[in-house]
Amino acid sequence: MGAEEVDPEQPTTETIEAQAKPETSISVESEAIDNAPSDQQNDEVSAEQNDTVMTEVVGQEDTTADAQEEEVDQGVTEVVHKKKKRKNTDAETEVKEETKETKETKETKTKRKKKTKKRKAEQEEDGEEEEGYEEHIHNVRPDEIEDDSEKPEDELAALGLMPREMSPLEQLMLPQFKGKENSYFGIRSRILDKWTRNVSAYLNEANATNNLRVSSEVSSRVFQFLDQFGIINHGFIERPVMKPAGKTVVVIGAGISGLVAARQLVSFGYQVVVLEARNRLGGRLFTDTQLLDGTGVDVGTTLIPTDNNALMVPLRQLAREASEDEQEGLDSILHYIERDAPQLFDELGTALDSDERDQMEAAHYKILKGLEEVRASSSNTTSGEKKAEASADSVDVETARQQVIEDLELRFSPHEQRILNWHVADIEHDMATSLDKISLAHFAERKKPMRTCMIKDGTTTLISRFAASLDVRFQHKVKWVNTSQAECRVGVTRPKEGKEEEEEEIVFPADAVVMAVPLGVLKAEAIRFEPVLPARKIAAIGHLGCGLVNKLIMEFENVFWDESAEVIGQVDSNSAFHIFYPLNRVTGQSSSLLLLFSGGGGGGDT
Repeated sequence: MGAEEVDPEQPTTETIEAQAKPETSISVESEAIDNAPSDQQNDEVSAEQNDTVMTEVVGQEDTTADAQEEEVDQGVTEVVHKKKKRKNTDAETEVKEETKETKETKETKTKRKKKTKKRKAEQEEDGEEEEGYEEHIHNVRPDEIEDDSEKPEDELAALGLMPREMSPLEQLMLPQFKGKENSYFGIRSRILDKWTRNVSAYLNEANATNNLRVSSEVSSRVFQFLDQFGIINHGFIERPVMKPAGKTVVVIGAGISGLVAARQLVSFGYQVVVLEARNRLGGRLFTDTQLLDGTGVDVGTTLIPTDNNALMVPLRQLAREASEDEQEGLDSILHYIERDAPQLFDELGTALDSDERDQMEAAHYKILKGLEEVRASSSNTTSGEKKAEASADSVDVETARQQVIEDLELRFSPHEQRILNWHVADIEHDMATSLDKISLAHFAERKKPMRTCMIKDGTTTLISRFAASLDVRFQHKVKWVNTSQAECRVGVTRPKEGKEEEEEEIVFPADAVVMAVPLGVLKAEAIRFEPVLPARKIAAIGHLGCGLVNKLIMEFENVFWDESAEVIGQVDSNSAFHIFYPLNRVTGQSSSLLLLFSGGGGGGDT
């Protein structure tokens, strides 16, 4: 039977209304839309990003690099001239101020102070400028604006940015800042600060670029980049309505990556259809309310890091909906997991002495500090730097850890070793693999346990909001994607209407296709690409890996553990089943559920 071609504007299933980082994203398109970068440029970006594939959002205005660099130079010249003019008039201003001071009465001074105080109060109420902001950036060159290179690397990495250099995407989209990176970092930092101060409202260009002493063309270009690629103004905020783009995009995969990409594209005026092979939303994010005692339990992703995590933005937005006070709102929808002092028990169920636990925790962090020193000395060598970095990359963390223990001349009893294994298992749980599979060059020391949280009502809370009003077609299994023609075509099989046991093949035409499917789907080559993906992308897919974390949810007749416990740890020979989370602390009910995680190498005998 020939494949039926489907008009994406005529849904065959219900449109999803508001009802109750990992997927990998690839952007595949047959032609440049509006003035998007060419395929060759995108290939260069992908190669520099270790072939991690990205979702491409289109619509940037096309401006030549020469013209854009001239705009930056004009902005710099304008500010420098103002600065010189100010110097020339300093003496004259001082004379005038002295004369004025002698003539002013006390009453006039009081009025001036009141006006100044009122103006400052209005600025604070508007929330547009932080204290000292205007004084800090007036009459300075753009490259003197405080940049964000001192921000924590993880904070910028969560946004896909780097603190001390422009990412390949930034280099591609903002070529006018080549050689003027500090200017860009300063503008970027100010816009990001304004956005993060209030993520519950759309940050428009006028407010974002206000008081930036560079030309409006330059600051506008930076704003448009940050806005277009979802670095700011993302989540559940209401964006200004944009005119229809007249283009259709097919998004493959209704996990959180696909839904966020679809939502962003819709806000830019594109007609979007989301194809999902399963009969539900969310991918790995799924809250099951049919298990056990009826309590909603996340059977997929559960723990959400609270620091340097872009997912906290939509959670902050939900919090503001729940309460005017953001922190109160967060407290109402999240349960924070305090892992600083876990309750540890040996294999016989005997609680460990707190002094003994603290002593081994200190030893663990002493070893981690030694690892960081070894890594730093290997990768930050001024002479032969590449060779040193390659050397660090060839050493795994476990080998280096054993060497540090030997160098520090640390000796542990069998019992102490089991406690130390628990801490190792905790790291392997977070990384979903054993330390002997992690390169030292890319290992970061944890100075304290990662702070995490759980969503009280489950991750479906997020998924249902992201999917609201999107056109999602369930049980649509994508078989092939063809981008060889001017128009993309996506081949899909779905249950035949009225005959669920039979399948039919249909074709979706589109101007562009966004792949947001699990890595395993790509590895299994379950979707055929025509033409085939470039060899380097195929190699990257083959080299990428996913760790394994098993989750076991157990229900007991009653709560036999300490109801105040946040984390319960089991210390044994290898700590394969090392950590339990009592869910009664999350649900706020007398739930007798324990959530067991087992992942990585389980600590292992060392």
